[in-house]
Amino acid sequence: MSIFSGFAAINWIIVISVLFFGTLFFQKRILTLPEWRAMGTPLASIIGSGFLIVAPLLWMLVGKFSLWILLVITGVGYLMGNIMRYNIKYAEPLSNKNDKTMNHLNALAETALACSYFISITFYIQLLSSFLLKMGHITDTTYVNLLSSVIIFTTGLYGKLKGFRFLETAEIYSVNLKITTNLAFLIALFYYDYHQGFGAAHDSETVPFSLTTLRRIGGMLLIVQGFEISRYLGHKYKADIRIKTMRYAQIISTLIYVCFVFLVESLMTDFKVITTTLVIDLSRQVAFILPFVVILGAISSQYSSAIADMIGCGGTINEVIQDRVKLKTIYLFIAMGCITLLWTVDIFQLITLASRAFAFYYFLQCLVAFYVAKTISHKNDFLKHINILVMAILMLAITLFSLPMEG
Repeated sequence: MSIFSGFAAINWIIVISVLFFGTLFFQKRILTLPEWRAMGTPLASIIGSGFLIVAPLLWMLVGKFSLWILLVITGVGYLMGNIMRYNIKYAEPLSNKNDKTMNHLNALAETALACSYFISITFYIQLLSSFLLKMGHITDTTYVNLLSSVIIFTTGLYGKLKGFRFLETAEIYSVNLKITTNLAFLIALFYYDYHQGFGAAHDSETVPFSLTTLRRIGGMLLIVQGFEISRYLGHKYKADIRIKTMRYAQIISTLIYVCFVFLVESLMTDFKVITTTLVIDLSRQVAFILPFVVILGAISSQYSSAIADMIGCGGTINEVIQDRVKLKTIYLFIAMGCITLLWTVDIFQLITLASRAFAFYYFLQCLVAFYVAKTISHKNDFLKHINILVMAILMLAITLFSLPMEG
């Protein structure tokens, strides 16, 4: 039997998909296109960890209603994105003005964002370690945390000694690799489901919906977080480009999530224990080569996202403390804080903590938007004021009342 006859068709489809999208996205004109780079950063941030955990978390929470709840979560994310886009257009030009209220809100928001970064860095690295050890069939949390501690400390030490200038070059390659592997995964799932007759899990047991369920849905905001990074790319891109590319990133990530959750639903009924690395087991059901593709994308995206957040956290802390400590020293401080967090909070709690932290940051951004709309840009637009306040109340509710999953 030749390799061509022994190698299942779906594996060839995966290989061809990776080569096709890799060739497409790694063209020089794509890599250097400003609009693509501006969109790629928030897009990769949104689908980075979210793509890996969205299906297991939703299935654990609401079962066969996963797709509908996903639409609600992504819808909320898009509406919050509208607030961020409003702030790019109207609040940013006021940031250098001598407005004490605006300056206080921005300082508080930056502090909240720095805290959010601590949690997200820890989560990214812990998820990365889980995927790496899964290759060796190691799932013990102690080993995951040990590997995570080594990676975090080494990264912080590298930042202390060398800085992270290399990330500017590596970032876009990681973004494109992640999108390439995600699209290949979706094509493989579509091929698999097509030959299975798209047998969705209609006969699965209905998961009871309650107030607790609603609070846990709030704890999943992390899966659509990442679009706000466009707010802080002003040193690279003009406001109109960031507004447009943030919107595109949210729309594209929503389409990717919807396709993934819909296509993977029929596989979820075979698993009774839900873990953060379940996507590897799901991919193994489709084709033996697919887990390697998933892991490749996961490793590149999680590590680059962690470094990007460490840089963002360092820069934010540096602004808050007004350059009293060298930036490279701050990286080591961040690493030690993340290691402490790693050993005191489990990964499902980290997801909710990150969701709460980002929800509080979004709440503060809503206050910024409301202040600008009420006093400067839309003084008489009552509907605009109500829309912003509704989002502010929702983000505050998530901050106060969201619950972690029970892994």
